[in-house]
Amino acid sequence: MERVNGKRLVASVVALAAVFALTACGKSSEAPKVALDDKDLINTLNNFIQADQQNCVAMPIAFNTAVAKDYARLTDPNGAQLAALVKVGLIAEAPADGGQVQFTATDKGKDAYDGNTPPGFCSGTPEVDKVVSNTVEETADNYSRDKVVFTTKLDGVADWAKDDAIRQQYPKFATLIDNQGKEQHSLEIESRGQGWRVLEPSPVAN
Repeated sequence: MERVNGKRLVASVVALAAVFALTACGKSSEAPKVALDDKDLINTLNNFIQADQQNCVAMPIAFNTAVAKDYARLTDPNGAQLAALVKVGLIAEAPADGGQVQFTATDKGKDAYDGNTPPGFCSGTPEVDKVVSNTVEETADNYSRDKVVFTTKLDGVADWAKDDAIRQQYPKFATLIDNQGKEQHSLEIESRGQGWRVLEPSPVAN
């Protein structure tokens, strides 16, 4: 058996020690992993998904726009959606010139109105239900870019939002309600040491 030279053995040990030391230094310089219960992270995600307004249904026309009296049969604008909004009491029809009708928001509709043009009616507050995973995609000194996978929930969904007419005419809205806590969404976020922000474009819905 070949005898190992003592000096060569010492040199090898020193080299290995240097490798381990460099590895340890590399790990310590990485940005710390964000905890899944980080309140700032949750607030960042909540602000983004609430601004996205997926919990809203759109009115096909502006208020006080005249349409045919048999509007439920129209395809442009979507008369079936108008009829659904009337059915659940968000809008009411009123006579207009030429035997037509127009629509105004009811008290219930005003409570749900999002204030935008064209109008929309919103129900529930979208929130993060659970963070499934949080993967660091890129890290450097005082910087981290993460991919967060999470599920959502709707807090305080109104009865009108569960009506079959609304569910049929606004299937994406119905899916949002049905998939609470089930469907997983992903967003990329970044931090430069002073909170998080969502990187756009990065849709909430898969």
